Amino acid sequence: MKQFRTALGFSLTLITLDGYAASLQDKNISKSCVGAKDEKDKKNLQQKEDIFVGLNSFTAYKQGFNQKMKEVPVKDKMLYAYAGIGISAASLQTAFPLLQLALCNEEYAIDNKCHYNKPIYGGHLMSIETNWKTDTQYTMTKYVTSAGSTTKTKKLIISSELPNYWNGSMKLFNDDGSQTELSWSRSDNGTEYYDSRIIGGTDNSSIAFTEYPDCSANTKYVKNDVEITANWSLVGDKTTGKFEYCNKKDCRYGEW
Repeated sequence: MKQFRTALGFSLTLITLDGYAASLQDKNISKSCVGAKDEKDKKNLQQKEDIFVGLNSFTAYKQGFNQKMKEVPVKDKMLYAYAGIGISAASLQTAFPLLQLALCNEEYAIDNKCHYNKPIYGGHLMSIETNWKTDTQYTMTKYVTSAGSTTKTKKLIISSELPNYWNGSMKLFNDDGSQTELSWSRSDNGTEYYDSRIIGGTDNSSIAFTEYPDCSANTKYVKNDVEITANWSLVGDKTTGKFEYCNKKDCRYGEW
């Protein structure tokens, strides 16, 4: 299995993952916000599995932001581009947890209670060990044993619930000794919450968002000296909103 760093470790390279994350979320998406525009879309949406949480509205209804970025003066285009990257980072962030959550799905739960070993890249061995709180709620630990070694290294711990993973937390143990901590939830009315941050590393990195069933949302992206906050609502088939982009020099604002 190919290994990906979390979106917290990306800067402009986030753009290269846009197609990958879009294809992943196209198969397995949170449907809390994104709706169907016609009968064909409705049928396609019904065939997809509603799992996890996601910041879907910005990319699903991006025409408003893209149109505004074309209209602003040349001196402001980079400001809007950086703001868009920060907002997209929050959306792309959810692709990585989905890959890890798939290590304990309904098929594995029935087959082996999510206890198994599997060869992975470079001749290493991945070990999955899971404790079950109930028939659906679990805590899974992932270990990796290097080729030629017998020592298991703890890589991540996940607590969630089958079959939809709507609530949970994840802790990743990074190679530099830092930890990435994630938590997410979906309320009864469909509001989705997500928070991710690096603890104990040299990077000051975090991503958080809240998205509501009406596709309004707010998000905050922090990467070292850069902080981007944004909020928007859905009007027709376009979002309209505001953002603030701050670095160590100053803060600038935009709207769309």
